[in-house]
Amino acid sequence: SDFQLHPIALEERQKLRSLLDQIPGLSVTYLESGSTQPASLNAIRQHLAQGYHLVHFLCHGARTPAGTGLFLDAADGSVDPVDQNRLVQAFQALKNPPVFCFLAACESAKQDRHDAFLPLGPTLVGEGSLQAVIAMSGKVGLKLAQQFACQFYVRLLKHGVVDLAMNE
Repeated sequence: SDFQLHPIALEERQKLRSLLDQIPGLSVTYLESGSTQPASLNAIRQHLAQGYHLVHFLCHGARTPAGTGLFLDAADGSVDPVDQNRLVQAFQALKNPPVFCFLAACESAKQDRHDAFLPLGPTLVGEGSLQAVIAMSGKVGLKLAQQFACQFYVRLLKHGVVDLAMNE
């Protein structure tokens, strides 16, 4: 593609699935590139409008002069660089937004000292009506990101406190 992005490996997606699928009572919907349910912004909007408590993004992200962008799927299967404003507007349009969002996307919380814009994570809380967002301030290695997500969800589902799970 024009963005020179490596696809998120099937193994990485399967590890996340195996973690989430083993949680009793948790109903999960997967939107994934290359599947019958691609992760386009429109598909995400449609699913979130049905009411979800949590949304987990596993995708590429990057800082731009206009804020953080996430690389999602376009309708034709190509890459859609979704800028921060489009994503926040999708959450603002929800009658009942999710309570929590996990952005497993590089630089989704990055802010330089002189930035006029807040990064995506804090913007989703401030303007997108989410109660909590976990986001990455830089580039994080795959293994570390997987270990963190696994431990985070185990701890979160034990006691239900995002800040405590994050610290643990």
